[in-house]
Formats: sequence, structure tokens, C-alpha cells
Amino acid sequence: MSDLDRNKGFILSDLARLMRVVFDRRIKGLGLTRSQWFLMAHLYRADGLTQTELADILELEKATVGKTIDRLEESGWIFRKRDPTDRRVNRIHLTDKFGPYVPKLQKSSHDLISEAFGHLDEKEFDQLVDSLRHARANLLELSTPE
Repeated sequence: MSDLDRNKGFILSDLARLMRVVFDRRIKGLGLTRSQWFLMAHLYRADGLTQTELADILELEKATVGKTIDRLEESGWIFRKRDPTDRRVNRIHLTDKFGPYVPKLQKSSHDLISEAFGHLDEKEFDQLVDSLRHARANLLELSTPE
């Protein structure tokens, strides 16, 4: 067993990478890339975000997000609408086209989690989630500018 097999940071990073790879394969038939789905998932949670807000959330350059928005708009997944208080800003909204895909995407996500963590019983999984949420809260606190 190599040192990486027990390296906690490597395991967490590799787990996230592998989950993205498998999820990408599963949603490929829907005609979406992971970055497109991820952007729309954030809009699903908070419709009407700006390109800048999406870039910050996704940790991508505004130009990269702009290109993704352009492709999604051309495909009819989203639309831009002027901000009523600032005409320089466009708000990004989901179209009705996205609605029927939500259950499929949620099922793919749920199935992936079940397959990855099926070896844990419900109590163990809840403890894992609680630990991960605590770690995330610690990191969010550390990432907040002073």
C-alpha cells in the first residue's frame, strides 16, 4: 500500500474526482456537460444569479462562465434578463426545459452516492455527513476574509 492510499487529502480529492467522472458518464446522454449541469444546479437553487455571482460560486473566470451561459442559452436551457435595478447587469434564469430533467439528475446523483457509500449503514453515513459538514464549516470560516 502506497502512502497515497492512506493520505486523507488525496483520498478526499480522488473521491471527488471519481464521483465527477462517473456522474459525467451518467448524464452524458442528457446532452449536458458537468460544468453546464453544475451551473444550472446553482440556478435551480437560486434562480436569477448574475454571471459574476456564478463565476464566484463556480470558482471560474467570468469569460469561461460567459461561454457556458452562451451555449446553454443557445440550447434553450437558460435565458438572460436585465436586472430591474441595474441595466448593466443581466440575471440568468432557467427555462422550463430544465424542469423535467431535475428528477433524472437527482436520481443519478442519489444512485451514485448510494453506490459509493452503500457499505455504510444509515447511522454510519449520517456520522460521515456530519463530519464532512463540520469540516466544510471549518474551511468556510478559514476562507472568510478578515
